Amino acid sequence: MTRAFKSAILVWALGTLIICFTVSSAGAVSLKAAAGGSGGGWYQAFSQIAQLVKENDASIDIKVVPGGGLANPPRVNSGEVLMGFAFPPFVNAASKGKKPYEKAHPNIRTIAGGFGLNPLQFIITQDTGITSIDQLVQKKFPLKFAADRVGTTDEWSCKQVFEFYNVSYDDIKKWGGKVMHLGYGDIETQIKDRNADATFIMIAPPASIITSVAISRPIHVLEFSDSLRDHLVNDWSFSPATIKAGTYKGQDSDVQTVALFTVIMASKDAPADVVYKITKIILENPERVRKISPAFKDFDPSKAGIGTGGELHPGAMKFYKEKGWIK
Repeated sequence: MTRAFKSAILVWALGTLIICFTVSSAGAVSLKAAAGGSGGGWYQAFSQIAQLVKENDASIDIKVVPGGGLANPPRVNSGEVLMGFAFPPFVNAASKGKKPYEKAHPNIRTIAGGFGLNPLQFIITQDTGITSIDQLVQKKFPLKFAADRVGTTDEWSCKQVFEFYNVSYDDIKKWGGKVMHLGYGDIETQIKDRNADATFIMIAPPASIITSVAISRPIHVLEFSDSLRDHLVNDWSFSPATIKAGTYKGQDSDVQTVALFTVIMASKDAPADVVYKITKIILENPERVRKISPAFKDFDPSKAGIGTGGELHPGAMKFYKEKGWIK
């Protein structure tokens, strides 16, 4: 590699860092953070977090840009953005180079998690006679399955459940079933019209799509077995969760499952003092955070550093240790 080429790479790298992180002569800091689609829930939530930080420290300006659950970890790793939202399994997978990522992304760190718990919900109509995932697999039931669109967080999570049982979409088709990839609205329609008899979604309960379906067709909310939950928690950084009895029509008992909560990532190159200030502001204002979204109502700052799917940023770790929340 020539000296000129090395110099060009250095200039590019420095330029990338400057684009996503700038410090003014007065000491003001501006950095980019990737959320979700423009105008969507993640985008609005991160925008309110940015506002909270700005109100408490006018020197920190977080510029929220559009992003997505799968795409954000590599962007934080590369330095395109210095912060971003993600789910713990994707932080875990990206950091280690596991599917759906093709290589390891070692520059990802985390600040806090526990924002909005979204349980995985496997719904099947009662007329199938299926009452558990194990029974479904053992009988090789010809399932008419309405999955979310390929590449979404819901669909990726669904595949992890099926892969635990060594079942693929092709296997379901071989059993005489079919697999459709649809948006939520179309999933609801297909089940109501009896073109589908099961779905798998990740959303805060009660989900309107399931509530609506349950009125038209009696449903079972399938429980995740202990071994399945242990696998998803230990290998993929999901969190244990319970869908309380009575959440849906005909659901008479609690259903054990797992869930994903939102995590704030930071690049390892984000200055520790800035990350410390951001962490401190967010976690010392839990009531304000809980008002950002109904899904954030159970946010607990003392547990925000647990189960994030990745290594905590040193700036964040400093705050957790000061509070005694992490030893």
